[in-house]
Amino acid sequence: MSVAAPAWQTLILQRLQERDTKENQHDLMVQHYERLARHTYTLTQRNRALLRAAAAGASATSSSPAVNGTNAPAAASSAIVTAPPSNAAYVATLESQLTSLREELAELYKTQGQNAQRLLVMNESLRERQDAERLSTDELRTLREERDKLVRKAQDYAEAMVEKDRSIQVLQDELNTLSLELGQVELRNEHLAKDNAALLQRWLDKVQDEANQLNDANDFPLLTCNPTSNTCTQCNDSPSLRGSRRSPTPPVQHSPFACPRSRLLYLHHLSFCSLPSVHYASGLKLFQVDNINCPEGYKFPHVDRFIPSHQCQLVSFLSFCP
Repeated sequence: MSVAAPAWQTLILQRLQERDTKENQHDLMVQHYERLARHTYTLTQRNRALLRAAAAGASATSSSPAVNGTNAPAAASSAIVTAPPSNAAYVATLESQLTSLREELAELYKTQGQNAQRLLVMNESLRERQDAERLSTDELRTLREERDKLVRKAQDYAEAMVEKDRSIQVLQDELNTLSLELGQVELRNEHLAKDNAALLQRWLDKVQDEANQLNDANDFPLLTCNPTSNTCTQCNDSPSLRGSRRSPTPPVQHSPFACPRSRLLYLHHLSFCSLPSVHYASGLKLFQVDNINCPEGYKFPHVDRFIPSHQCQLVSFLSFCP
């Protein structure tokens, strides 16, 4: 497994390769130019040597020198004309080669100019491409940073979702537990309601039985009184008639609520009702309640409030003689 090179080494290697590519992009043109220059220099040297040799041959074969200085060009031309035919042909060949070389050199200069122009265009294109590459690099770096941020945000969201799923699972478990507890409580409440109803019915039946037994055992007539006339028909002032149920004598003129031969039992907690006869329990004693009238504003003994006449559904009392 190959180990990746550090970033700075990769950067240096990349810069060196770019430098080599930039500096060596015209090597082929330079080589061609050097080869052409060497060839031109060689031809020039050969041409000069041939010219010197032709001039030396012409001076050796001339019979008479020039008389004055004005005849020097004519002498030179005559020397070239009077040169041997082989030398003249060779000079013509050299001149044609020189002309072709000059044309080739001009063509090379023209090509060099075109290449220089292309080089400028390519440099401009390279600069634009480098700018575009720099912008692309910056954009790529920005996109990578945004990608890293989005990846971190996605990881945070994933962790939050896992935490929320865990919380939802815990709440779901608690909800199921509470639902089971609620069902058990409702079932227990139903059982308790049924038990309470049964116990209440049993207690009412028991109280009814005790009331019936007490009414049967204490078969005393209810005290019949007329509060407006203050007369009592159930008691007698004669000691010999104490405890009798019927009295042949006329009724005694006194308040039925202060009868000396009767002990009055009443309910301290009054209860107003519309039924003609209802049984109430106070402690262990049962009393029969009738709808009777009472004097307005009369205060029962041991009862700390007055009874107005418009609330006259009152508790009567049982009377029995000792």
